[in-house]
Amino acid sequence: MSIGRNRFNIYLLLLMAAVAVSCTTPKTPEQTHEDKLAATLRVHVEVPKGGGTFNSEATVFRQMPITLTVSRNPILTEGDIKEARVIDSHGGYLLQVQFDEHGTMILEQFTLLNPGKHFAIFAEWGEHMTEHRWLAAPALRGRIANGLLTFTPDATREESEDIARGLMNVGKKVQKELEW
Repeated sequence: MSIGRNRFNIYLLLLMAAVAVSCTTPKTPEQTHEDKLAATLRVHVEVPKGGGTFNSEATVFRQMPITLTVSRNPILTEGDIKEARVIDSHGGYLLQVQFDEHGTMILEQFTLLNPGKHFAIFAEWGEHMTEHRWLAAPALRGRIANGLLTFTPDATREESEDIARGLMNVGKKVQKELEW
């Protein structure tokens, strides 16, 4: 009699698993597109002209371009991002990036030591990472201790949403890799 009970439990377990799998809602094409988005973000710091191979020029803004000399090596990347989102602000929008503990420490250090200089922010995004450009050059007006970098990107709202979503997707993949 105990054999029949075990068999019943296995059948019940299989039935519950089949129901759980069949109950998942299929993704819409928009959701599938959003899941495939990826983005990178590089934050470079402005440096004095003439640093040889360690520096490069960054031309930011398409309408009224400015050229900055920046360190070739970024101080922050998408690996330091905890959250990214687009927020509304005074009839426009901003891209807001919250850095993790390491990124917050780096952001605080560089904003404290470089007042009056600029960050140059570069991004690549899209389903196949086909879009890329310098997005912004915010001036460093003071210490940023909370790890929150907010700037107006040289991008449409849709592009900004894709960048934020892509950064979050990349962040999820990085977190999964760290768990293994």
